[in-house]
Amino acid sequence: GATGADTLAREWAKAKGIPFVEHAPASNASRDLLARNSLIVRDSTLVIAFLSTQSRGTHDTIRKARRAEIETITLRID
Repeated sequence: GATGADTLAREWAKAKGIPFVEHAPASNASRDLLARNSLIVRDSTLVIAFLSTQSRGTHDTIRKARRAEIETITLRID
Protein backbone atom coordinates (compact mmCIF):
# COMPACT_ATOMS: atom_id res chain seq x y z
CA GLY A 1 0.00 0.00 0.00
CA ALA A 2 0.90 3.65 0.02
CA THR A 3 3.25 5.03 2.59
CA GLY A 4 1.86 7.48 5.10
CA ALA A 5 -1.89 6.95 5.36
CA ASP A 6 -1.73 3.19 4.70
CA THR A 7 1.01 2.72 7.28
CA LEU A 8 -0.91 4.81 9.80
CA ALA A 9 -4.10 2.84 9.12
CA ARG A 10 -2.35 -0.53 9.47
CA GLU A 11 -0.70 0.44 12.76
CA TRP A 12 -3.91 1.96 14.13
CA ALA A 13 -5.93 -1.16 13.27
CA LYS A 14 -3.28 -3.42 14.77
CA ALA A 15 -3.24 -1.41 18.02
CA LYS A 16 -7.06 -1.57 18.22
CA GLY A 17 -7.28 -5.28 17.31
CA ILE A 18 -9.28 -4.45 14.18
CA PRO A 19 -8.97 -6.74 11.15
CA PHE A 20 -7.06 -5.02 8.34
CA VAL A 21 -6.57 -6.00 4.71
CA GLU A 22 -4.10 -4.07 2.62
CA HIS A 23 -4.47 -3.83 -1.16
CA ALA A 24 -1.31 -3.00 -3.08
CA PRO A 25 -1.78 -1.34 -6.48
CA ALA A 26 -0.43 -3.16 -9.54
CA SER A 27 1.73 -0.08 -10.23
CA ASN A 28 1.89 3.60 -9.40
CA ALA A 29 -0.03 4.47 -12.57
CA SER A 30 -3.15 6.51 -11.86
CA ARG A 31 -5.50 3.86 -13.27
CA ASP A 32 -3.98 1.19 -10.98
CA LEU A 33 -4.23 3.42 -7.93
CA LEU A 34 -7.90 4.16 -8.68
CA ALA A 35 -8.58 0.46 -9.30
CA ARG A 36 -7.00 -0.31 -5.93
CA ASN A 37 -9.42 2.11 -4.27
CA SER A 38 -12.32 0.22 -5.86
CA LEU A 39 -10.95 -3.04 -4.40
CA ILE A 40 -10.69 -1.46 -0.97
CA VAL A 41 -14.35 -0.43 -1.13
CA ARG A 42 -15.48 -3.77 -2.58
CA ASP A 43 -13.88 -5.65 0.32
CA SER A 44 -15.05 -3.32 3.11
CA THR A 45 -18.02 -3.23 5.41
CA LEU A 46 -16.63 -0.10 7.08
CA VAL A 47 -14.11 2.41 5.75
CA ILE A 48 -11.99 4.38 8.20
CA ALA A 49 -10.19 6.99 6.13
CA PHE A 50 -7.06 8.74 7.36
CA LEU A 51 -7.41 11.93 5.36
CA SER A 52 -4.70 14.41 4.48
CA THR A 53 -5.34 17.51 2.37
CA GLN A 54 -2.94 15.98 -0.15
CA SER A 55 -4.56 12.49 -0.21
CA ARG A 56 -6.25 12.39 -3.63
CA GLY A 57 -6.57 8.61 -3.43
CA THR A 58 -8.18 8.77 -0.02
CA HIS A 59 -10.75 11.27 -1.31
CA ASP A 60 -11.50 8.85 -4.18
CA THR A 61 -11.96 5.95 -1.77
CA ILE A 62 -14.29 8.01 0.45
CA ARG A 63 -16.43 8.98 -2.56
CA LYS A 64 -16.64 5.37 -3.75
CA ALA A 65 -17.51 4.07 -0.27
CA ARG A 66 -20.26 6.62 0.22
CA ARG A 67 -21.71 5.84 -3.23
CA ALA A 68 -21.73 2.16 -2.23
CA GLU A 69 -23.48 3.15 1.02
CA ILE A 70 -20.63 1.79 3.15
CA GLU A 71 -20.27 3.47 6.51
CA THR A 72 -17.29 5.82 6.32
CA ILE A 73 -15.43 7.43 9.21
CA THR A 74 -12.98 10.15 8.26
CA LEU A 75 -10.07 11.05 10.53
CA ARG A 76 -8.06 14.09 9.51
CA ILE A 77 -4.30 13.64 9.91
CA ASP A 78 -3.18 17.20 9.14
